[in-house]
Amino acid sequence: MFRPKIFFSFAIFFLYTFSALVFLPYSSSNKIQAKEREPEVVNIDIDLPSSSTGSSTGTLAVRIFAPSNLSEARYAEGAPVMVFATGGESAGTLSSQIGRAEDVIRIVFLYPGGRDTSSGRQSGGTYDYRGANSNLAVRDVILYAAGVLRDNQNRTIDQVVPVPVLHNNIGIFGSSNGGGDGGCRTTWS
Repeated sequence: MFRPKIFFSFAIFFLYTFSALVFLPYSSSNKIQAKEREPEVVNIDIDLPSSSTGSSTGTLAVRIFAPSNLSEARYAEGAPVMVFATGGESAGTLSSQIGRAEDVIRIVFLYPGGRDTSSGRQSGGTYDYRGANSNLAVRDVILYAAGVLRDNQNRTIDQVVPVPVLHNNIGIFGSSNGGGDGGCRTTWS
């Protein structure tokens, strides 16, 4: 049964919250001001060895967007990490996501079998539409972000990005059905 009072209360709450999150940080009366210039971000491509590809030599195509120096990072001691899990039936992306988060280290990747047509990069394996191998891929990208795994050149994330990595502050942004990858599928043994 449709309850207009509850519906409209929720709608007003949503609009108020959304507008506060989007517009207040940039209003002239607020103490938090937008940066006057675009932040400097570096793009780093790595190949991450992963059993999710079904091969002992298979890798995931990963792209890291990181602040170019410590003054561009969110905190004076470094930058947190955000892993982005794409939505829909997409096999991943290597394009920049969440543009307003340039002060954090953002990681995007291609699931096993995924291919980025603009760069020609691809991940090994076969895309399983968010099945077991996709879950393993998310796990491995998170472990790389945590500094546990190394890329195919034997480097940790700390050796690749130009700012200190805050390993105790790693988030997962699951867009649409990527939310299942970010929320439900991050428990592993």
